[in-house]
Amino acid sequence: MRSDAIRAWLVAEIARVVGIAPSAIDVRAPFDSLGLSSVDGVSLSGELEQLLGCELPPTLVYEHPSIEALAAHLGE
Repeated sequence: MRSDAIRAWLVAEIARVVGIAPSAIDVRAPFDSLGLSSVDGVSLSGELEQLLGCELPPTLVYEHPSIEALAAHLGE
């Protein structure tokens, strides 16, 4: 999956989880500033595993702490 598709999925999913409009999300902002808890981050890693069909570490969102960084990493 390409990084732009992963970025779009992350924006939509995070907007749903935190209850804000996707247009209000800054893809360069740290995940915690978007309102994601540590539990949300681990859950997001699990959902990304299913989406991408590969095993990912639960610490993924801490290693790549923004939508932009995470999408770029996963799209490689």
